[in-house]
Amino acid sequence: MVLRDLGYWVLSVFEALALKGVYLLSRYRHGTVVLDTRTGKPLDLVHILHNQGRIDQEVWFGEKRRLPVRLVALPVPEPLANERRSKARANRDRRLSPSPAHLFLLGWNIFVTNVPAAVWSPKTLLGIYRLRWRIEMIFKAWKSHLGFRQLNCRTAALLRLSLMTKLLFCLLVCDFCNRLELLETGPYHVNLLRLAKVMGQCACLIGAAILCWSPEQWLARQLESHVFYEVRADRKNFYRLLASSPPP
Repeated sequence: MVLRDLGYWVLSVFEALALKGVYLLSRYRHGTVVLDTRTGKPLDLVHILHNQGRIDQEVWFGEKRRLPVRLVALPVPEPLANERRSKARANRDRRLSPSPAHLFLLGWNIFVTNVPAAVWSPKTLLGIYRLRWRIEMIFKAWKSHLGFRQLNCRTAALLRLSLMTKLLFCLLVCDFCNRLELLETGPYHVNLLRLAKVMGQCACLIGAAILCWSPEQWLARQLESHVFYEVRADRKNFYRLLASSPPP
């Protein structure tokens, strides 16, 4: 299953995913040609939504590609629709000045998917798409607070070990977040980013606990393994150079 934001809207990619049997779900990009599968003619989304209030039907995307997809349009509350329209009108880039049709369509959540209606109802589809932001937050927590980008790349074996260790730690934090939320701590809810920041700062203590070491033992091991210069015959470190320097 692939969830896509509008920043990744590429019909050729959608077509390639569909050919591989991958389910996809994305927001609709305004201006994309939508064709009726019976007549092959463009659909007037404004006219349909004005009369029916919602859409859930099979269509073709792209005048040339004719990618078969399911188009689903669900109305949003009027305050949200007005907020979207105000933001669109306030855009300083005149090239993006919204047309009346575009402003009208901002009153709906419009989705594109190849998941059949028998599998996902429109309500389920909306709930699934909301997970996209959660996925974004998970990756942000991994990269910003859990050191996912800090990998040991000296050898292929060390890279694999480092990657698997990081993934296990990231998954542990996500699972911990869910378990804390299930404790029902009154009106408070667990913030994944804040939890990840705390867990990242305590990573050394967590590692020591997993190894059944005391914090002192863990620190001694780190000092022994990672603090001292390597013993090299071809290069002197700072203190060897200092000791070998002639007195003033």
